[in-house]
Amino acid sequence: YLGFEMLRSRGMKSDYLDTLNKVSRKLVSWRSCLLNKQGRVILTNSMLSTIPIYQMQLQGFPQGIFNSLDRCVHSFVWKDQSNKVLHMVRWKKMSKYRRLGGLWLHVACHQNITLVGKLI
Repeated sequence: YLGFEMLRSRGMKSDYLDTLNKVSRKLVSWRSCLLNKQGRVILTNSMLSTIPIYQMQLQGFPQGIFNSLDRCVHSFVWKDQSNKVLHMVRWKKMSKYRRLGGLWLHVACHQNITLVGKLI
């Protein structure tokens, strides 16, 4: 339907690899060394909320896809000049609201639950 497979049962991780590849290709194409951390956070929030959102509205993703999406975003935010990834803050802390001391990065699992919940 509109470019996405309609699955009768809960899909497997292999069914959603094209969405994961789109996100990772988009993150790789952006040069993280040219952006500061705040710019990377804004870029990942806007990208993560637009690329897989339509498919998330139609189907529930498996947990492995959520973990992979969050891992791609987390690595992109913490990548330094030499392309080494040093995670300085836990993911739970980064996904908190800014007023609570976090960076307010979107968590893919929460986003999918919200979007699939509107179908009920």
